[in-house]
Amino acid sequence: MAPLRYSMASGWLKLNDWMDEMDTFISYATEDERCASEIAGILKSRGFSVWYAPLVLKVGDNLLTRINEGLVKAQSGVILISQNYIDKKWTNYELDILFRQYIEKEKRIFPIWHNVEKSQVEQWHPGLSGIIAAITSEGLDRVGESIVQRLAEHCRICGVAPCWESPFHRFLNGDGELHVNHENGECFTIWEALGFSDDKFPIWIDGKQYTAEDLAFRAAQTLAHRRDVAVRWVGKSRLKAIEDRCVQLGYDPKTFE
Repeated sequence: MAPLRYSMASGWLKLNDWMDEMDTFISYATEDERCASEIAGILKSRGFSVWYAPLVLKVGDNLLTRINEGLVKAQSGVILISQNYIDKKWTNYELDILFRQYIEKEKRIFPIWHNVEKSQVEQWHPGLSGIIAAITSEGLDRVGESIVQRLAEHCRICGVAPCWESPFHRFLNGDGELHVNHENGECFTIWEALGFSDDKFPIWIDGKQYTAEDLAFRAAQTLAHRRDVAVRWVGKSRLKAIEDRCVQLGYDPKTFE
């Protein structure tokens, strides 16, 4: 059996049939190779198969044949538009094919503007200027991530970690710790947070702010069914004080039993 490789779009493929599927084709001017190389690296590091000339072309290859194969077989196109790209005839050949596939076959294309303005793109290619583009001045990591997210939309399965694997979920359910402000900060549990002074609230947790009442609501539910969790963290001697604090904040654990 031929060796296998994996395409995010189509799963496992025979290695000698790798041109049957590629996740994306990177079209760029050679003068912008450093930028194109970084984008290709980001995509490959995230598991996508990329038609990128320095990675694909081998000694003795027919250049036009291999480029045409890539343009036909790739499921999308990344177009790195710069003044160099605009000025070159070869890149315009690639763009003509990608844009025709975009119109006729609904192939996705992802323009990236590299040191060019919208007015330049509009004057050169009005149709392409109407497609939302990533901009390299915002950082290549951000550009690469934006393309990664779009390519990932066509993956057949997206693995999502269960909520109980989240440290924030464990914290809010009384069975985990968070750090104060940074990864080397002091650790605290929801049970300890209930004893914070009023001036420490609201607390920002996983993109949302929590008041003392919010934490009491979560803690009271845990106390109603899993008192042992609180005991494990703070001991039996402090359990009554925590229950009283929940009641003070408007949430009696008994109401959740």
